[in-house]
Amino acid sequence: MTPGLAGAVASPGVGSASPVGSRRRPERTGSVLPDETAVALVAAAALANTTTADDARPDDAALDRMAPLLDTGEGPVCGADDLRTLRGLRPRVRALWQTTEDGAACAVNDLLDEFDARPRLVNRGPWGYRLEVVPVDAPLATRFAISTSIAVADLLRRGEFRRLRSCARPTCHNVMVDLSKNRSRRYCEGRCGNRAAVSAYRSRLASGVADDRDPSRDLPRR
Repeated sequence: MTPGLAGAVASPGVGSASPVGSRRRPERTGSVLPDETAVALVAAAALANTTTADDARPDDAALDRMAPLLDTGEGPVCGADDLRTLRGLRPRVRALWQTTEDGAACAVNDLLDEFDARPRLVNRGPWGYRLEVVPVDAPLATRFAISTSIAVADLLRRGEFRRLRSCARPTCHNVMVDLSKNRSRRYCEGRCGNRAAVSAYRSRLASGVADDRDPSRDLPRR
């Protein structure tokens, strides 16, 4: 997941896929969503996954490792204040995966107000004028909060909110973003898909109905 975080704080254009808050083109994700939206959502999931579903066991070491990866090199680097803000944002970001569309819309509006998101028209030379929401000189945590909000707003606008889902493995608490064309992904970026296949194979063995197939053929779509 981490390679895609480099551009995570470049948020999507309002009503378009234009670059926002970034002077360089965001990396291609191959997603059915605009790249800026996909990358921001993957970054949000990475933050949410540094804690458990009930926030009972926050992994601050994991947060410390992943936070600098949000840095695009175009604004202030991650500092102590950013880490404190990200820790406070963490349960709110995870809650986006656990709420309704209306609940997500309210959360997005609250975040945009709290972090003072103000759209601006900026001339980006060969790209022309772009409507930017994330100031490149804002603190990293602010850029992240606004980018996440705009990305979720884009999902809601497209009717794709259900792409925010939890890993299907019962013992896994990770959230994820389903970027598949047919919304078929069920497992997070970990080994949950492989473990589910092995578990299914062992169940067939125990019931006496297993065949000679390689269990890897039963790997679920991730």
